Amino acid sequence: MPQINRIRVNNVKYNFGTQYYDDFMMRFHCRNTIYDLANGGGKSLLMLLLLQNVIPNCTLDEKQPVEKLFRPGGGNTVIHSLIEWKLDTTNNDGYKYMTTGFCARKAKDTEADGTEADGISGRFSAAGEAPAGRDNASVEYFNYCIFYREFGENDIKNLPLTKNGERITYNGLKQYLRELEHNDFHVSVKIFDRKGEYQSFISKYGLYESEWEIIRGINKTEGHVRTYFETNYKTSRKVVEDLLIEEIIQKSFHNKLAVGNDEGQMAQTLLDIKDTLARLSKKNAQITNYDKQMELLDAFSEYILGYRSLYEEKGNLRGQLLKLLMQCRQNLSGYRAQEEKQKDELLHLQEELLKQQRMIQTAEVLTEQASLAGMEELIAANEKKRAYFKEQEEHLKRQMEETESLVEYREYLQYQKLYDELLAAIAANGQTDEELTKQLYALAAVIVPQLVQKKNAAGEELQNAETQYRACQKEAAQAKADYQELLGIFDEKILELKSEARIKGQDLSDYYGMWAHQIKTPIAAMHILLQSVEDENPALPELKEMKMELFKMEQYVEMVLTYLRMEDMSGDLQFEKVSLDKILKQSVRKYSQMFILQKIRLDYRSVERIVLTDEKWLEFVIEQILSNALKYTKNGGEIRICLEEKRGRECLVIEDNGIGIQAEDLPRVFEKGFTGYNGRADKKSTGIGLYLCKKIMDKMGHKIWIDSEVGKGTRVYLELTRKEWNPE
Repeated sequence: MPQINRIRVNNVKYNFGTQYYDDFMMRFHCRNTIYDLANGGGKSLLMLLLLQNVIPNCTLDEKQPVEKLFRPGGGNTVIHSLIEWKLDTTNNDGYKYMTTGFCARKAKDTEADGTEADGISGRFSAAGEAPAGRDNASVEYFNYCIFYREFGENDIKNLPLTKNGERITYNGLKQYLRELEHNDFHVSVKIFDRKGEYQSFISKYGLYESEWEIIRGINKTEGHVRTYFETNYKTSRKVVEDLLIEEIIQKSFHNKLAVGNDEGQMAQTLLDIKDTLARLSKKNAQITNYDKQMELLDAFSEYILGYRSLYEEKGNLRGQLLKLLMQCRQNLSGYRAQEEKQKDELLHLQEELLKQQRMIQTAEVLTEQASLAGMEELIAANEKKRAYFKEQEEHLKRQMEETESLVEYREYLQYQKLYDELLAAIAANGQTDEELTKQLYALAAVIVPQLVQKKNAAGEELQNAETQYRACQKEAAQAKADYQELLGIFDEKILELKSEARIKGQDLSDYYGMWAHQIKTPIAAMHILLQSVEDENPALPELKEMKMELFKMEQYVEMVLTYLRMEDMSGDLQFEKVSLDKILKQSVRKYSQMFILQKIRLDYRSVERIVLTDEKWLEFVIEQILSNALKYTKNGGEIRICLEEKRGRECLVIEDNGIGIQAEDLPRVFEKGFTGYNGRADKKSTGIGLYLCKKIMDKMGHKIWIDSEVGKGTRVYLELTRKEWNPE
């Protein structure tokens, strides 16, 4: 009976195009093998496709037709299902392997009488029956067999279902197989357009429909084997009539066609089954013989005693390995405690730096407040004096106006009296013009001195006001000088505080730089210990977890060193033209173990670009983004790396389908120490990684921004374009 060596499924999309088997390969090596596929991983679909290699035109049930793959949203054009069988050594054709294939596409229109326009006969509808007319046409297919002695360019793995990045067409594959049948003497090819011809051919090699109908029934409802047989074959009679007889009919029919035997072969087969059942009954009676069982147990007891020492040695070895494992766990616990202590020290350092910054900011604010307070007092005093002087000025003006008005009124009365008397005298006495002139002169002699006196008084008042104004200007100049002196004192104090903070910060930076370098020694020692444990017991399940924890510790140390080097980063930059693809592959290779452990798929599209940048610092940024993507993507997720056009520029995009970032947290993700809601809930975020990425990208003249949606994932954009760098 042939055995399954490999299985291949190509270009199969399902769930309306949201999931797919791009070019999926499963290796069985002719042994019983278990593949663990999660819910929604396509188990039923995979079984449906594999069944087409033995039972074309079959369905699992009304909910699982092949036609479902070609519904709107699926996006399939041509699908392929292939199984590689290792043939029995008893075959005389000389071939060691046989690949059975199934190729299907959405059917074209049929003629009114049900015949195909292109001569393809292998058509079926969603119900699994040949269509009667144009409207029922659903899927068309053909099956094929390829025989070969050794693996080559046309085995199941290398059969060219794609060429130059393009999927092979339905007719293209059929044409390729026909040419292969005539041109390559190393292989043998058979093409079948009808189900009956195909099944009759593969039955010669031990592939019978009846056996695979059982597999189909078991997978119809994804039930257990026991449930299937309890439901369909409750009695021995049902097994013989519905299962064994059907198998016998198929084998007898094959023998009749292949060898030329008559129906006597079927009778002989039934007799063989009868004899087999008799032997099974006899063995069942022997099982009930207790004495026989005891003799067998006594016979085997000697062998058990002989192997007892071997088991004892195995137990001692297991104890030693357990002791070594416990020692490693203790060491790991100590390192974890040390790591937590170092984290606390780092947080303490950050708090000290923040305190120093707050002290400097407080001093600056106090300085500004004191300065503003002094100025406000001076301004208030000046404004008060100015208001006082203005009030005095207005008061003097009013007094002068009142005095002038009163004096003028009195003078007016006197002048009016004199004028009236003068008119009366002129009218009564008929004085001459000469006498009148004399009286006018006498009147002017009285008025002019009074006017001169008023002018002198006004001049004295104006002089007093100017004197008071000059005094106010002198006081304002003195207040300004006092203010400048106060500013000088505060500037000196601020410089002193900044100098002290800089010295203290440098001391702390030197200490933690030395700590970060020294911690690498115990990390290297842990690597050696883990390697020795792995050499002794490579199957130990805790090894992978311990390696991943050690890798995280190395990343934290590297982040500390990067944080400490940030101040002198400008002098460390070395811009040159480098391959972006090289940097990305180095970063992905570094995190390959995490991809494997978390079962996260990587969709990497080759990025053939040369960028002007600093290779070391850009690689650090990409590693931090990959680390965040792995940290917040669930097991079985996907990370995609590609180039896209964004904001009119070509950008490097690193995308995941993880938990995402809340909209209100997006504007603050690059702030130092900000973790966001998801970071706080997950308790994995330090709030340093993205802050360092933003600082590094700004210093290199690049841009970085993030788009994200909760529950759907995060996209990080890196704009790496910049002008030619001039070292001058």
